[in-house]
Amino acid sequence: MAEPNSTDSDSAKSDSVKSDSVGPGVVKSSAATSGAVKALVLHAIPVTAVLIVILVGLVIVAADRWQVGSVVLAGAAGLGAVLRLVLPTSAAGVLAVRSRVFDVAMFVAIAGLLAGMALVTVTPHA
Repeated sequence: MAEPNSTDSDSAKSDSVKSDSVGPGVVKSSAATSGAVKALVLHAIPVTAVLIVILVGLVIVAADRWQVGSVVLAGAAGLGAVLRLVLPTSAAGVLAVRSRVFDVAMFVAIAGLLAGMALVTVTPHA
C-alpha cells in the first residue's frame, strides 16, 4: 500500500480554507451576515402582508361567508397594488413582476373583479 503524500493533505486543507475566505484580506463578519438577513427580511415584508390578508380571506370563505371573504381577498389584491405603487422596485420583492404600471393595473383588475363578483352575486337565504 502506498503511503499518503503529505502534500495532498496540505492541498486539501488549503482548499477548505480558500472556500471559506471572501477575498484577499477580507474577513467575513457577523455584521455583514446580519445586514444580509435584514435585507432579506425587509424584502419579504410586502408579500408577507399580502399573504396574511389572503389567508384571512380564505379562512372567512371556509367559514361559509364567501362574499365577505371574497371582499377581503379583493382587499389583498388592492394592498398588493398599493404596495407595488408606493415601494421602489428593489423593495417590492416578488410583487414586482413586470413594469410598475402593468403590476398595479393587474392588481387593480383582480381586486375589482373579485369585489364585483362578491358584491353582485345574490346568495339565496335558506
